[in-house]
Amino acid sequence: MSPKLLHLVGPIYIHAYGLFIAIGIALTLFALQQDKKFLKIMPFELLLSITYKVIFAGIIGGRLLWAAENRDFVNSYSTIFKLWQPGYSILGTLIAAFLTLFFLLKKNNIYPFLVLDKLALYIPIAQAFGRMGCFFTGCCYGIATSVPWAISYTHPDTLAPLHVLLHPTQLYSATFYCFLFISLYSLQSWFRTTGQLTGLYIMGASFERFAVDFLRADRTLIGSRLSLLQYVAVGIFCVGCIIFYVAGHAKRKQLKPL
Repeated sequence: MSPKLLHLVGPIYIHAYGLFIAIGIALTLFALQQDKKFLKIMPFELLLSITYKVIFAGIIGGRLLWAAENRDFVNSYSTIFKLWQPGYSILGTLIAAFLTLFFLLKKNNIYPFLVLDKLALYIPIAQAFGRMGCFFTGCCYGIATSVPWAISYTHPDTLAPLHVLLHPTQLYSATFYCFLFISLYSLQSWFRTTGQLTGLYIMGASFERFAVDFLRADRTLIGSRLSLLQYVAVGIFCVGCIIFYVAGHAKRKQLKPL
């Protein structure tokens, strides 16, 4: 299967990567639109307005961290700005999107963690679809292996090496995010204070990248064992732990989750 699904104009195509991300975002917005409690504090029109800005920030953040990790692949600065081409770091997207969303919610006088807790439930859906897009594009591919479920790419437009049996790391990640969605959604009533679900989501998302990165072929090692993004994942995991702990043990009166 070609990762380029439809030619639009010049060098711009509709890629499988972008299509799957769009599907994931659409499903996430649809789930939020059905949540009446959520819409009481954030009207859907405001949600859409903020979503566009957060997506743009996530694209920039994901592209910049990807470029930092893949300096050998980025042969010129212009490559960074070719946003229609595959090449994004999910951790870079997460950091930029989180900070932008936090700022915009504060600007609109909305307590951020009331919204972030709801997003924590549904964002894994978008990330699972995003990883499916990676799978069809051939980016974020795994190391060579002989396991029975190994996959091999044959189309010349894919970014993975051709005719080599590889770990399907994209599918590992997609499966993890599906599990994370089911877990958080099923257990949300267990957590009585605002911010705990956000902390759990951050811990889960960073753990996924740390674990799967051991099997990825595109990792940039810092030292002998860990990659650049694994160190970033450890830092993000610690942030998630702090948010979860503070939310559960703060002395001030806590807001109840939606």
